[in-house]
Amino acid sequence: MRSIPYMAWGHPQNLDDCLDLARHRKVHQVTFRLKAIETVTEQYMLKRLVSIYQWDFKDRQVTIDVIYGGVFLFETEGRQQVSVDNANRRLGNDLAALAGLGIPVNDGGQRFSYTCCYSPPGD
Repeated sequence: MRSIPYMAWGHPQNLDDCLDLARHRKVHQVTFRLKAIETVTEQYMLKRLVSIYQWDFKDRQVTIDVIYGGVFLFETEGRQQVSVDNANRRLGNDLAALAGLGIPVNDGGQRFSYTCCYSPPGD
């Protein structure tokens, strides 16, 4: 769904906005890097699995963040690994959508790894 700032002023805010803009303007390439961003509150500890996309259009560069999932400290190691696998599936779906539109993506085979998971207590 396109964001209001994009519809009103043409400033892409999310992946859908960038895909729409790519239909109207040439994309030289898209690069991304993956991060596990930790959030600590009184209620939980969470590592969000985020991809930071850099879109290089002919006349501008756009940077957007996409959250693909997260792992909680209180989850079992197996459940955390499922969360990482799900994040990689979502990332793969988005990359396939970009490739399907002919948008060149320089991904270097990047995927989230199990090193994003919290270690079980005592390790």
